[in-house]
Amino acid sequence: MRNSIFALAVLLAALFSLNSCNDPTIIGSDLLSGDQIDVSFTDTISMQARTIIGDSIRTYSPNPTLQLISYLCGEMDDPIFGTSTSQIFAGLSLNNGNSPNPAFSDVGVGLDSIVLILPWFANGVYGDTTQIYGLDVYRLEEQLDDTIEYFSNQTLITSEKIAGTKVMPSPRQRTTIQNPGIDSIMIDTLTPQLRIRMDESFSSEFFNADISNFESNTAFLDFFKGINIRPTTTNAGMLSFIIRSPLAAMAVFYHRDSTYYQYNFPISAQSVKFTTFKHDYTGSTVENFIDDPEKGDSLVFLQGMAGVNIRVKFPYSDALSNIAVNKAELELTILQLPEDGGVNYDPIDKMIVSEIKEDGSKRLITDITLAISRNRNDFSTIFGGTVVNGNKYLLNLTSHYQEIILGSASNEIEISVFLKGDKASRVVLAGPKFSNSPLKLNLSFTTL
Repeated sequence: MRNSIFALAVLLAALFSLNSCNDPTIIGSDLLSGDQIDVSFTDTISMQARTIIGDSIRTYSPNPTLQLISYLCGEMDDPIFGTSTSQIFAGLSLNNGNSPNPAFSDVGVGLDSIVLILPWFANGVYGDTTQIYGLDVYRLEEQLDDTIEYFSNQTLITSEKIAGTKVMPSPRQRTTIQNPGIDSIMIDTLTPQLRIRMDESFSSEFFNADISNFESNTAFLDFFKGINIRPTTTNAGMLSFIIRSPLAAMAVFYHRDSTYYQYNFPISAQSVKFTTFKHDYTGSTVENFIDDPEKGDSLVFLQGMAGVNIRVKFPYSDALSNIAVNKAELELTILQLPEDGGVNYDPIDKMIVSEIKEDGSKRLITDITLAISRNRNDFSTIFGGTVVNGNKYLLNLTSHYQEIILGSASNEIEISVFLKGDKASRVVLAGPKFSNSPLKLNLSFTTL
């Protein structure tokens, strides 16, 4: 179950890498006009919808093609979706693999500072960016294993705090720094990044450690197992970093006489890096809707990270055994609730759909796998699942709905966020009995 959220990524890698509603109407009256041989249409197919708690998801794989793009960090307080917390765990390595580290202990060598460099992922930063966000960095005491997967409900043992900062996010603003030893020259790094200066006590201990700790990656990882970055403030948003970037590193600035050096301990492509998510819906709007199909008639909720998903069921699809589906398109309307309080929470940018099989397992619906095979770089042009006209989503379920009618697929689906481990976004949608623009299936068919 935990792997289901990443099933689409597996396919991409392979190709290039409710209980019943009240008074349900089985089908629209336009389906009841007798045998027809021409194309007909209805948008009154009966549906049941509900919001469900999301599974934990994989946030690290030894396969680089299945690793995250965006690494979220923060504690986001959302009056509709509750509190969502994300932390980052990451290992470092010696620069250039097993090449020897500069001899920090040589005579005449002095430490200037050690700085953790985290490149921003501007498209992943979410919510209110005008607030001050606090982050602390802790030292890992538990060895990371690059041969196993890590999931969003896992945590590791840490020891002392080794750095901390408070910052107003500037994910699109290029960063300038002063080159150590030069008083007036400012260097544009070209890439927006958060730079956290490590505590002096840790920096001195690290810099003056026995040189044997830097002779190989194995020795280094025994000495310094990695870092944990965690939030210290509660905000109306979430931060995001590209720690797979070559620039993501713990940089040591030092000098010998009047010559200044920088040595990076990168979060390399081979380094383990993963995020953990925690969702607390206590007191939120969502809390009252979770797993309640009656309330799902009015509103349903969808969220990134390891947040809530949507289940939709077509309970009377067996009554349509005599039709050929020309097109089945699920239409979902975006709603803005007053509880947002004026914060600009952008809607989810892309959805995916899985079939809920009789044994409870999931598989991507045929429409998605077909769309990937035809346009692997942008399957959404065929399947849909993106925002249309700023206020709705259209999901192509044509093949899957025909399979439901033929009895080769179950009549229940789950809607989730595409690459949800990378995203803090969320959206509120109209349910199937919402008074205006309800959730509906636009069905074009031919009677056989």
